[in-house]
Amino acid sequence: MNRTIELFNERKSEIEFYFSILVEIAAPNSTIKMVDNHRFARILKSNFLLMLYNLIESCIRSGFEDIYSAVKESGNPYPNVAEELRDIWSNYEISKAHKDTANRQTYGKRVKEIIEQVISNNPLVITREALDISGNLDARQIRTLLDVHKITFYVK
Repeated sequence: MNRTIELFNERKSEIEFYFSILVEIAAPNSTIKMVDNHRFARILKSNFLLMLYNLIESCIRSGFEDIYSAVKESGNPYPNVAEELRDIWSNYEISKAHKDTANRQTYGKRVKEIIEQVISNNPLVITREALDISGNLDARQIRTLLDVHKITFYVK
């Protein structure tokens, strides 16, 4: 999780700096003068929101990647890992065989590979591809990711 915390702190620092510039521009006695402050301020505010979004999205992705990395580094085999993570792993592994051109033999081969991975007691490895994130994350997708991982949070 250190990587995610460092990423968060770095992005937070950038946002705080950017916000300080916005405050300076908006101040009545600002030393920063522009020709069309109103239009430019809207652009700057939009950019600020985009920076906040990028902070959230990158930290969510990085946080889950850190969890997956910790699972791998723990060396725990399939039976010793939380059920939610086993489900994510198995769903992803099964999805690798799901193609329009896949036939019964393809599925059979994939099932055999999955069984061998489970019974070999090798460490469970979940890759970032298992996150199943396509495009940008929105609030709904983040809640879905949290639900799938059985992670709860409380807003204070």
